[in-house]
Amino acid sequence: MDKKGVETGYRDAMTYEELQMYQMHVQNQQIQMQQLNQQLQQTGEAWQRVGQQIQQVPQYTAPQVTPITPPGGYQTRCIQNGIYVNCRSNY
Repeated sequence: MDKKGVETGYRDAMTYEELQMYQMHVQNQQIQMQQLNQQLQQTGEAWQRVGQQIQQVPQYTAPQVTPITPPGGYQTRCIQNGIYVNCRSNY
């Protein structure tokens, strides 16, 4: 029966070999979890180092320049042909 009192059926106990296999499986899962946690921690530490290195890099500041204005200033020219209008700018 389960905790609600529902009949769950008959089960044989594990044999010694089955118990050994189950324990080895659990142990392998624990080892894998430890390895994954270690890899995750190492990756986190590496990202932390990268973040610190990025903070140490001086920021590039672009020089201030005067905008280039074409001779005669900016102009827009339009040509009309019937109902059609075509405009061009030298921006």
